[in-house]
Amino acid sequence: MVKPLVLDNSIVISWYAESQKSVIADKLISDFASGQYELLAPHFLLLEFGNTLLTLQRRRIITESTRLNALNEFLQLPIQLDNAISLMPLNRLAIEFNLSMYDAAYFFLAEQKDAILATRDKVLISAAKKAKIPIYH
Repeated sequence: MVKPLVLDNSIVISWYAESQKSVIADKLISDFASGQYELLAPHFLLLEFGNTLLTLQRRRIITESTRLNALNEFLQLPIQLDNAISLMPLNRLAIEFNLSMYDAAYFFLAEQKDAILATRDKVLISAAKKAKIPIYH
């Protein structure tokens, strides 16, 4: 049975930037390839990922070619991007769990879709544990 899994930028960037590599992210891509998960994310992941790559390029951690290749590869991933962001519930979650609004959106989507949450963000992991949202590991 395929399980829904919400992934955040800390996982996605791990697949494309050597300086951000993660054992968890590598394991996830392998598990996804074997058909275990349906990947979900808030729509703004496109912007967050693109901005992280741009920042890495500006800091000379990656090249422009690497950035453009990563963007093109990312666009080929079968991630279902969700547009249903509701400001007030996100605001409540951000306040209650001390999250950024961006992290609250990942949290909210995982909660709404009864999904596993894949992140490397310690604050988001802590909040998800408090809310009993399963964490990918």
